[in-house]
Amino acid sequence: MLTSSSVIAALILKYFNGELLPLESEKLSNWRQQNDQNEALFQELIHPNSLFQLSKHKEELQERLWNRINYSLERGQEEGQNPSIFSYKVWFLALKVAAVFILLAGAFWLYFDRLPGKDGKSIVSPTIVYGDTISLRAVPILTLANGDRIPLGDTSEGLIAAESDFQVFRKNGLVRYQNLNPDKDRVPNEFNTVSTPAGSQYRLLLSDGSQVWLNANSSIKIPPSFGADNRSVQITGEVFFQIDAKRDKPFYVDIVEKGDLPAIRVKVLGTSFNVKAYAEESVIRTTLITGALEVYSTANRSLSEKRIVIKPDQQAIIYTSGKVKVEEIGTHAAVAWKEGVFQFREAPVAEIMNEISRWYNVEIIYKGNIPDLLVTGDASRKIELDKLLNIIALSGVNCALRDHKVIVYGN
Repeated sequence: MLTSSSVIAALILKYFNGELLPLESEKLSNWRQQNDQNEALFQELIHPNSLFQLSKHKEELQERLWNRINYSLERGQEEGQNPSIFSYKVWFLALKVAAVFILLAGAFWLYFDRLPGKDGKSIVSPTIVYGDTISLRAVPILTLANGDRIPLGDTSEGLIAAESDFQVFRKNGLVRYQNLNPDKDRVPNEFNTVSTPAGSQYRLLLSDGSQVWLNANSSIKIPPSFGADNRSVQITGEVFFQIDAKRDKPFYVDIVEKGDLPAIRVKVLGTSFNVKAYAEESVIRTTLITGALEVYSTANRSLSEKRIVIKPDQQAIIYTSGKVKVEEIGTHAAVAWKEGVFQFREAPVAEIMNEISRWYNVEIIYKGNIPDLLVTGDASRKIELDKLLNIIALSGVNCALRDHKVIVYGN
């Protein structure tokens, strides 16, 4: 019995990226040894340059191959060919279509590499998560209000830092920030800051029970003690929040004006949400997962402060011009990063390259215009950068890694 063409195509893809299991490797090897035609097709499909050229003519190629299958069916019926020989020829053509389709259109989907929990769902990565070995392996830093800087790379349990009003310690693998004098009046503009470098993430438990996850190149400023009637923090980059509800003491997230990004404030009553506010990007995205959220924008100083209310599964997009848009979205893509996954949904090339730059700590250089393409797919953040670039190239993006720089070639 002939092996399914889509199975062989998937095995070829896994071989291309070094993901084959022993039994899969044996199955692929047996198929390659069946005849010279199989081996020739295999060599053609695993060649990166050939794949990139194929990607530019993907739709045309698939249509031509399917036309050949239909032609073979009609001709075989007319000439009364030997059924076994005829079926193999048709299967072989179907394999080429399946291989091209999987390799060029669906390559990302084999790159889920999340750690499953007992219930089969993905679980949160360890407190510190690093990118590929190309990163400089810098560690997250706690900067105290007095300017002292404390590396947070040590994962041992116990006290990390302490002053008269607070202490930071690690217990059960989670870093906890605790106010020792919650009734003391807060000193204005006094913050302790946790920041992550390129290629790392960090998880933190605040003194009120709220949890925060920092993505790469991000920071959160936390006062030594929250105010009597509210709780507020300042962030840069991308941060996911899971806020402990206190109706008499709302939680605020402030994003200060930086570069072209406007200043905004997010008011939280008890919810989980994600804020993405990187200075190198042209918008701020606030995505609500559960609960209730109000977003205040002062982007256009000639206008009065704007207040936007968003509901679960909605995203508020604030542009540098002051324009605000609310969209219904599938929220998982916005928070997949904290599960160790790149998840792109019709993402522009520049957005993908920004993600790569932050995670792998590389410079992005464009040669010519930025490719006008939208890419959809998922990939583990554990994947090596050169392999990820090979997969992206299958979507028609011509890019290469050179001396810790990613070169993206225009159309």
